[in-house]
Amino acid sequence: MPLPSLKQRSHSRERKRDELLKVKTFKSKPGNHNNTSGKKGRNGQRSHSKNVTMVDVCNYNSRDKLSSNCNNNDSSTHVKRKSKNVGRASNPVPIVRTKKMKRSQIAKLVAGFSLLYLVAQTLLIFMVRDRDIQRDLEWKKKVHESFHVASKTIRKPVKSDKVSNKREAIDDRDEYVGTDTANKLSELSISAASSKTGGNALCSVLPKSISSASTLWGDRLRDILAASQHPDDPQYSHKNWTESLLAELSPTQLGNAVVSEPLPDQISKVLNILKKRLESSIESKYEAKPLLIAVLGGAITEGDGCDLASVPIPTGSIMGNPTYCAWPYRLESFVNTILGFDAVKISNMAEDGTSTLVKTPLLKYWMYPDSLLPEGPDIIIHAYSSTDALPFEHENESLADTLRRELRAFIKSVKYSRPCGNSPLVLYMDDSGLIDEKLMKEGNLMSISYSKPVSRVAKVDSSDGILNSEVPFGMAGHISIAWVLAFAMVDAFIKHCGHIDRDSMPAAGESISDVKCQDSPCIIAWMAPGTTKRPKDINDAIEPFITENVGWRAMSDISTGYFRKVGLIALEPNATISIEYQNIPQDVRVLTLMIVQSYGDKWLDSRARFTLMVNNSSFNSGSNVSDTGGVNDAINENGNLKKTVKYQTQFDIEGTHQMSNHITFPFELNLESDFAVAGDDLLLKIDLIGGRTFKIIGMMFCNR
Repeated sequence: MPLPSLKQRSHSRERKRDELLKVKTFKSKPGNHNNTSGKKGRNGQRSHSKNVTMVDVCNYNSRDKLSSNCNNNDSSTHVKRKSKNVGRASNPVPIVRTKKMKRSQIAKLVAGFSLLYLVAQTLLIFMVRDRDIQRDLEWKKKVHESFHVASKTIRKPVKSDKVSNKREAIDDRDEYVGTDTANKLSELSISAASSKTGGNALCSVLPKSISSASTLWGDRLRDILAASQHPDDPQYSHKNWTESLLAELSPTQLGNAVVSEPLPDQISKVLNILKKRLESSIESKYEAKPLLIAVLGGAITEGDGCDLASVPIPTGSIMGNPTYCAWPYRLESFVNTILGFDAVKISNMAEDGTSTLVKTPLLKYWMYPDSLLPEGPDIIIHAYSSTDALPFEHENESLADTLRRELRAFIKSVKYSRPCGNSPLVLYMDDSGLIDEKLMKEGNLMSISYSKPVSRVAKVDSSDGILNSEVPFGMAGHISIAWVLAFAMVDAFIKHCGHIDRDSMPAAGESISDVKCQDSPCIIAWMAPGTTKRPKDINDAIEPFITENVGWRAMSDISTGYFRKVGLIALEPNATISIEYQNIPQDVRVLTLMIVQSYGDKWLDSRARFTLMVNNSSFNSGSNVSDTGGVNDAINENGNLKKTVKYQTQFDIEGTHQMSNHITFPFELNLESDFAVAGDDLLLKIDLIGGRTFKIIGMMFCNR
């Protein structure tokens, strides 16, 4: 090939110099097309350098002027030189350009990674499921071997005379909780009382080899079966049936039900109460209260379906009564039997047809049964199901929004739920999965998702066709809920004990004697089934203040053999009642009513008119005689203090609806600036202006 002329070589040198001033150098990679292997390039020469050049993105345009895309502040060097080779074919230095991916290629890549993630997630789910299935099979085998292979006899634990079980049927059981647990607790109580190590001292009961609730649950199989015996089944006729349920519910299933844990200080307070209760039961020096638990819920929690099972109920047994077969009763019996003393007292305040929104004032105004007074509950179990939530005021909102709205109001009321001491531990039973974790943390809730384990056990007994769409599970489901909750609490205790030093445990909790209890915020407050169990309870609350009554009466439904659905009921058309509270002892700012709405001919066109009047005394205990113009000006012709109407309002409430069930909803009237002050008179008049009946199950006159 002929050598280039001198002029051509000069132009080539100038062109290369211009290009080199506006390029960046980078290390090439093997296999690049920039000729690093020594092959001939476009200029016919070999290149053995490992450094190749790439033209800067800031380049010249066709007229050798800076491109509009250039940044004059760029650290790269730019040269504004007029090329001498304009219009002439050039032989530039090799240019390496980054290949841009098309949108379609990016979409394919993202889709590929998404598919890979889904495949991996699916494989993981199958692996976990296979692992759980294997564990369930091992659990069933263990249950079978534990109850059908000869084993040592379980002895009854020694109980103290101070805290004896009041249910005589329990004492007649053939099998009972292991003696080791009761004896260890007895020894602990003596040492704990002298060392004053606080409630966390109970952690020393747990052997250090017990690292999880699953291990403890598996080791105490026979105790669990024995403690599941109903107190009114002395022969344990349901033993084999209960064993089949226990075999179906492995520790893995129970552990998966725990969604969120309680706070450490909440666990410490619970342990402290149990410790003091144990000490008092052993040493008999003082009477310590048990752990008080309040259960709120709807029809299922009240006991609906708890008598339905494929095994017969013993003749004359109370197991058919919802009060004694619902899971709260079984949970109390189970825990006290396992521990060997009356450690807990559970008050079931559930009511068919109610919702979270209905029971919120119950917490806010301390309307508890006597068993929870004076200090209030230590633990509140929220057991309303998603089907109990009804959007009374927000008909167009979703179920998730309704549940969250009601739960937020519930959490707010929990802060005021104890007249004495701090807020209780709240255990939220979730059957929907619609409550987000953020809301759980805001309320410091311990959350349990019970649907899967309960449905798993319920299937064992559903073959006889005894259940229907309205009753999702029967006796088997109620027993399994007691197991789920007991396991969850044991799991929380063991995890708490695992995070503290058992040899140097600080005192925890608070003594009720050290806490000042607050006065009731209401001048009158009654509600079924909170403070009201029988019609007599309503009469005791309102009879002293009734000035007129035609056709209204406190009644309850006893068709099931026990008192339920207690309320103030209108029994005839045009029924009327007047309730007057004179010289009220404290301010009243809010009136709250709990109204029942139902369906059918009996409730057709049901409507009541409420008239509220606040009368202000011209001369009350807080006034001065000189300010009122003298005593004579404040007294009327009958010798009574003159009254002036300070506030008056009137409103109507429907007692019927179109749904084929009955519901309870709260009605709240805020008196705002016209609230009644201490010394005023309150008059509430209720007239039935439509239909033949109307029902009220709660009435509160309160200062907040």
